[in-house]
Amino acid sequence: MRGMLAYPPVMLLLAMSACLHEETPKAVIRVRIEGQSAQDKYMLDTEQEVLCSSTFLSHVNSELGLAKSWGLSDDAVIQRIRKAIRVEQGAESDIFVVEAQGLDRKTAVEVLNALCSFYTAQKLSESSNGGPQKEVRVEVVRQAQ
Repeated sequence: MRGMLAYPPVMLLLAMSACLHEETPKAVIRVRIEGQSAQDKYMLDTEQEVLCSSTFLSHVNSELGLAKSWGLSDDAVIQRIRKAIRVEQGAESDIFVVEAQGLDRKTAVEVLNALCSFYTAQKLSESSNGGPQKEVRVEVVRQAQ
């Protein structure tokens, strides 16, 4: 009898916990390289490196004023953001899902949107095997919310 009385409160706690759990904020970008119909097998690694580069993360830090609000040095902020950013392959070969883990939701959304916005504003080009430079086009498919 005692076991049956303990069961409903446990279920209630589990249900409440599930309702309170929010999905990690995510943004979706499309990356296309001029004249290339299929992405190469290293594209995911490349996108992770680009989005976590010091140039990109320094821009996000400056735009959002994270060093001041977090009370950290610029280098510490960059390292913290770098640890938070994850890039995953999307449903299509040129789609990438970018998420920020371990930051409060508001900050994660701001970081992702600033990062993706900065990426789309860049005039980037890429060369494979020493060939001619090809334009890289980036668009935000879905902003983080």
